[in-house]
Amino acid sequence: MVSAGPRVLLQTVLSVIIVLVHVWTHERFMNMATPVLLGFAYIAVCLAGLQLLGQDVPNMLRSWSLAVVGIRSWKFVWTSCLGTICGSLVAVCLDWILFGSSKDSSTFEDNSDSDDSVDSTTEY
Repeated sequence: MVSAGPRVLLQTVLSVIIVLVHVWTHERFMNMATPVLLGFAYIAVCLAGLQLLGQDVPNMLRSWSLAVVGIRSWKFVWTSCLGTICGSLVAVCLDWILFGSSKDSSTFEDNSDSDDSVDSTTEY
């Protein structure tokens, strides 16, 4: 079994991969194969992390639910939760750094001068 620090780091890296595959295939590249690519990414992450993490896959709910039922101990549940949350935050920050905000900045500008063609004396 791996100690807590490397477990959190590995969970973070695996979560970054899953989140970036989802965000980049769907939002950035407008690819219709998002479910297939996300499924393959999840399988690859599970196979890569299964050997190092023991029986934890990067799924915080699965780790937590097995501990609630009593099948697994609570000893490393927090590493799965912390690694998944940190990985999601890192992926969002990385996406924002590489691609910027997805909103067009012109939508937030004041458009008060865009209605110049309407005459104020015209009755409706």
